[in-house]
Amino acid sequence: MGFYHYFGTGKYESALNSFEKAIELKPNSNEYLFYMSKISTDLGNWEDVRILADKVFESNPLDALFLTNLGMSYHYLGDLTKSIECHDRAIKLIPQWYAPYINKINSLLSMGEISVARSVIREAKENTGKDYSRIFAELDLYEGKYSSAIKHIDRAKQEVSVRHAEFERDLLLAQAKIYKHAARPVQARDYYSLAEQYYSDQIKFDTEDYRSYSKLGIAYAGLGKDQLAIESGLLGLELARKDFSAVRYPDIMYNMAQTYTLIGDDESALFILKELLTTNSPYTSEFIKLDPDMKHLLDDPGLLIVNP
Repeated sequence: MGFYHYFGTGKYESALNSFEKAIELKPNSNEYLFYMSKISTDLGNWEDVRILADKVFESNPLDALFLTNLGMSYHYLGDLTKSIECHDRAIKLIPQWYAPYINKINSLLSMGEISVARSVIREAKENTGKDYSRIFAELDLYEGKYSSAIKHIDRAKQEVSVRHAEFERDLLLAQAKIYKHAARPVQARDYYSLAEQYYSDQIKFDTEDYRSYSKLGIAYAGLGKDQLAIESGLLGLELARKDFSAVRYPDIMYNMAQTYTLIGDDESALFILKELLTTNSPYTSEFIKLDPDMKHLLDDPGLLIVNP
């Protein structure tokens, strides 16, 4: 019943109640403790997450799935050292599995460690046999290596297949962002336009798709359609609040901040970032300093409270 509600109905409270009953019957089950920590992360019950995650972590589970997911929970808790340790343990157990490498890179970027992230993605490429052009493009963007970023993001686009269709939703905006900062506005506008069409089509299939509304707001902003950008982004936030997940909601907040920044409303972007940086999320001031759309905001006195 716990799995049914967590993966099937999305009723996290019901899922947690079921696992709590299961743990009464089988005390100290690593599996049940792990899923309780995972569900508590979605619910944003951070004190419970810390207690549950520590219990599983200290038992030294030989399960890469458990470990890399614990690493993500520690990321939200702000314990990036323990987060990386979890991902390293997972990599040691299954070096050919891509997920722990990606999760470790996310933790490193939250620390501003681009060079270390590069070494990790090279290790992932060697051990998994996969091509990580999209991630190389992102790292190039953060370091201002725009020609290399263009080469990598165009290669990533060529590699998109049906099996990797879930990455399609972000590639167009990534291309637009890279071309924008590479001072190639015509190409940037072309990709913002393609992204607008893509996310508009997604919404036709699912009118409650808050991720697509959120991304559509960024596309509108890139095209100078300021009012539509705000409306779409705010609708994404509203829908995300209704279907709340403490794991997914910070992404929607960050997208809204980026939308405001792209239309030149830094004051509204700062308001969101203040909230985002004072809650449990994967976003840190170190990461924002890497984002060429956002890093100028950290020079604003308004963020001194969270960025001393």
